[in-house]
Formats: sequence, C-alpha cells, structure tokens
Amino acid sequence: MSANSFFIPPSSLSTKQFSQGSCLHPARPVLQHAQKVTKHNIQFLVVSSQFLNQEVIRRSGNYKPSSWDYDGLQSLKSEFLEEAFVERAKKLMVDVKRKLNQAAGAVDQLELIDTLQRLGVGYHFQSDIKSVLESIKDTEEELYAQQFTYRHLIKQLKEKTFPNYKNMARLVSHALEMPLHWRMKRWEARWFIDTYSMKQDVDPLILEFAKLDFNMVQAIYQQELKDASRWWTDLGLAEALRFSRDRIAESYLWTTGVIFEPQFGYCRRQLTKVNCLITTIDDVYGTLDELKLFTDTVERWDINRMGDLPDYMKMCFMALYNSINEMAYDVLKKSGRDILKYLKKGDELKRGDVPKSIQCYMRETGAPEEIAREHIRGLRAKEWKKMNKCMPAPSPFPRAFKDSAIDLGRMAQFMYQHGDGHGVLADCLTRNNIMSLLVNPIPLDKL
Repeated sequence: MSANSFFIPPSSLSTKQFSQGSCLHPARPVLQHAQKVTKHNIQFLVVSSQFLNQEVIRRSGNYKPSSWDYDGLQSLKSEFLEEAFVERAKKLMVDVKRKLNQAAGAVDQLELIDTLQRLGVGYHFQSDIKSVLESIKDTEEELYAQQFTYRHLIKQLKEKTFPNYKNMARLVSHALEMPLHWRMKRWEARWFIDTYSMKQDVDPLILEFAKLDFNMVQAIYQQELKDASRWWTDLGLAEALRFSRDRIAESYLWTTGVIFEPQFGYCRRQLTKVNCLITTIDDVYGTLDELKLFTDTVERWDINRMGDLPDYMKMCFMALYNSINEMAYDVLKKSGRDILKYLKKGDELKRGDVPKSIQCYMRETGAPEEIAREHIRGLRAKEWKKMNKCMPAPSPFPRAFKDSAIDLGRMAQFMYQHGDGHGVLADCLTRNNIMSLLVNPIPLDKL
C-alpha cells in the first residue's frame, strides 16, 4: 500500500498523542512565545518559525473565542422525541394530508400548499403536492395562478380594516426586504410560524402540526450538534490553534440551511466536519514557502511530505487527512463507492488573502463603494435567475442534491446578510439565530 493511500484511524491520533510525539506536535509550544503586533490596524503574531529557522510575522484574524462551551452544548435536551409527541405528530400529519386532498378547488389547494411549504412542513407531503400540481398543470394553470394571486391580494386588502392589518404589513415588509426564494428555509419557517399564528383565519390544527414538527426536528438537530461537539473537542484543533476561529455551532448551523430534512443527518454530520476543517485551514497564515509546501502536501495527499511543515500546519494536515480518509472509508464500506479522489480534489486549498468582490470592482473601475455594492447586487440577482432556470430542467442528479446546491446559496445569504456571521458577528447575531433554530423550542399548548 502506498503512503498516499494509507489510512490512519482517527482514534489512533488523539490530542494527547499529538502532544507527546516528536513529529506530530501541536502549535501550542510554538505559540507560547508569540507576541502580538499591530500594523495598520491589523493584528499579527510574531513567532519563531522552525521551518525557516528565523522569526517570521504571521497574520492573525483576531477572532473572539467561541461563545459556545462544550458543557453547554452537551447539556442540550429536548422532550419532543418522546412517544406522546411522536404519536400526536403522526395523527396531525394524517389530518393535514386529508385537508390537502379534500381542499375545494385548485386555488384552495395552492393556498394550502403555499402555507405548508412556508411553515416548513411541506417535505412531509411531497407526493401529494406533486399530484396536485400535476393535476393543475394538465388544465389551465395560468388561470389558476392568476386566481391564486388575485385572491390573496383581495383577502389582504379586506383585512386592512381589521387588527390583522399589522400582520399584512409584516408580510409586505418581509417580502420587500428579500425575495422568498433567497431565504434560508428553516429561518423562514420559524418566522412564518409566528406570522401565521397572527392570522384571523389561522387553522389551529395546521399551526399545531407546524410547531410540533419544528420542535421535533430541532430535537434531532440538538443530538447531531452534541455529536459534532464531541468530535470537534476530541480532534483538538481549537485548543491547539488558538488563533483560528472555533466555530462548531456555526459550522453545524450551515448544514441545517443546506439540507434541513431530518433524514439527512449523516450528510449534516459530515458537512459539519468539512466546515470546521475549512474554517481552521482558512485561518492558517504562514510564509509563502510554508504555504506552498502545505498546498503541495495537500495536493499530493502524502503524509511523508509534511516533515518540513511548521508544527501547527502538521496538525492541520493530519486532521484533514484523517477526517477525509475516514469519510471516504465510511462511504466505501457502506456503498462500495470510492469517493476519496473527489474529496481530495475538493480539499486542494490554495491559501492566501482573497480580495472581496466589492473591493476588486472598486480597484478595477475606480467606482465608489456604493456603486460597487449595487453592481455586486446585480450580479447576485443574475446568478439567482440562472439557478432558478436550472431547477426544473432535466438532470441526472436527485432532487435532494439540486435542492441542497440552491440552499447553499440561501445559507450563505443568511450568514452574511448583515455582516460576517461566521466570524466577527458569531457571538451576537449568529448566536441569536442559533438560539432560535437549534436551542429554544416553540411553546406548545399542553397535550
């Protein structure tokens, strides 16, 4: 077996073994002698480089520590997977399905489908929704769409004279802020559950089902996040590389935006690992020679080539090497498919500062910042049109794969809409989002 295909079980390389080995030694001994230096409002770490045998300046992102501690994440607990809630959800799902199939006419069916999808429970009724839409497609679909839009508008205008006018204003403001198809599905579901509960014609049965389903899915997320937290702590990168972003909760949040359905837990767990590794490696700054050597080591996927790397880069590569090989081995064992070459290709990272798109446009054209921002907004809108066009087109890929590709764009929009939610805003804005989506259940009436 060649060196570049050799798999080292992760369990054989614990944090303690790294600290005891002469070769696989974490960054902490190097960083113990680091000094912080600020140049042009940017913080750097001055450390002694064993690779160059001289002092070099390494840039630091100066990120705050994680606001999520291990014990806090491990203490997450939910009652919503207990038998009483599961049985109640099953009964409610049958009742909602009956409502969908017995709705009086296509317009009523379309309105109910829209409500179920925005409440985040449409995934339970995919075959029923497909049947309804196919039946409408075979008739006068344009007329139905016009009736559906007209009926919604008239209903909302009539409600102007009632207290529910505030709810209409809430919906309009929400729609004007951002198109619905740009929004992260779980966050939209959480928001719409509150909004739907304010409607005068709210269906209590549908509302109860939406709340209960949200809490049950959240309970599954909590178990997955606890598992991810244990993996991340055992890996030891956050502890050894204090300069990097420790973002286990945020990394997991990304996965709920990319593929939220409860049955895709395995995918979320693996994506969380990838997110954590990418975040850490993205924070690695070194000399040009070191970065070239690190890139070459990753591209060759050869542990024998990492001997000249600084200690903290060795640990980064070994964590990447073992995690990716473990993923590939797991898939090979379960399905007989060898995906290592694809995973390796995805991890061939070329490190360095990447100018932001707005800054690039300003430099290239001399345009002021606001004009540059507007230009980038236009490019983003064009890309969304392209993706929307591709969605209904024939494809060899499963629908879940296509959905996750679109949802990645939605999640990126959600994470960076108001700033760097994965970096400097992680302890405030993103923490609040995590509390709403992963920690705090929606209050229910007693069963």
